[in-house]
Amino acid sequence: MDRPSRRRGIRVAALLLATACRPERSRGDGPLRLLVASPAPGRADTSVVVVRFALANAGTVPDSVLRCGPALAVEVQLRHAGAWRTSRTEKCPLLVGLAPAPVAPGASVRDSIPLPPGEYRLVVASPSGPVASRPFRVRDR
Repeated sequence: MDRPSRRRGIRVAALLLATACRPERSRGDGPLRLLVASPAPGRADTSVVVVRFALANAGTVPDSVLRCGPALAVEVQLRHAGAWRTSRTEKCPLLVGLAPAPVAPGASVRDSIPLPPGEYRLVVASPSGPVASRPFRVRDR
């Protein structure tokens, strides 16, 4: 492994560790907001629905989030027995790798994820702490 790759890996690991040790912020607690659009129907032959979301920086200073290539590194949490449980975390291939991506003040990053019916929230990592969306429901058609 070359020196720049090792340094980038160490920075990403440090970012993950730092965000894992902080309490989650939901809407309004910090400059980053994770907004979920109304789920859009997926294909007619499946119960999976495409959920669009945006991470917006409402602050006055730049922040950053983890990306896996062009996609946001997002944790999907499912409500089960009154508690949030990690339903899935998108895997990032080693060849692509996780990397911090800046989000300028006033800017947003958009993405989408397919989900089956259930009650969810999304969580993304940033240096200032994890950011959680409001809970939302994906319903059967």
